[in-house]
Amino acid sequence: MASSNTVALTADEIDDVLYFTRVNEASDLQATITELAQKYNRAPREIVEAAVDAESGNGALHYCAANGLAGTWTGMARGRERRTQEDDHWRRQANKSRTIAD
Repeated sequence: MASSNTVALTADEIDDVLYFTRVNEASDLQATITELAQKYNRAPREIVEAAVDAESGNGALHYCAANGLAGTWTGMARGRERRTQEDDHWRRQANKSRTIAD
């Protein structure tokens, strides 16, 4: 069961994230994740976690593993330390938005 806090990406947005992961287009992938994080006011990590193919259940990690793209996944993971502060920023912004909406 999905958490109510899960980002509800459109099918096209999921396809974009998974496609750029699958074909190892790191710059397009990063740009898409950043754009979606801003659009949904969420941390980039949450976008990657939400980008799961509805039919197969596969996400970015699956595509990296299946296609031998350890560098793509490592780049995402390596950026995680750097993005921790960004995650915190987006989380604070989301909480402000939810507080204002309530």
